[in-house]
Amino acid sequence: MALYPFQPLKLYDLTVADLYTSVARRNPQHELVQIIEEPTDEDGTDIQTRYNWQTVLQHAQNAARDLADRSGRQARRPGDDLIVVGMVGTNGYDYYVNLLACALNRWTVRIILFTYVN
Repeated sequence: MALYPFQPLKLYDLTVADLYTSVARRNPQHELVQIIEEPTDEDGTDIQTRYNWQTVLQHAQNAARDLADRSGRQARRPGDDLIVVGMVGTNGYDYYVNLLACALNRWTVRIILFTYVN
């Protein structure tokens, strides 16, 4: 299996954290996230923010350290008991980064999403 435009990866023995780290190291400048927000400028232009693999991984690594420090639970090592955490949120980049941060800490995440309807 190939992850375009990357070289083939052996996915059967990688965790999510290993996969993200491996891909980010192979092509750190490749765009991973594009955020399009509703127009706030007078001309109606959409505001776009783009992040590459390296930046997203840096944000997630910082969040992983912060979550570990705040919770008092360090990153799980192979053979350690499972650490299960709950994440409550809606969506967005911060939610994505924190979800990835939990994966980097090798924590098991139970996701609870909220949808707002007006």
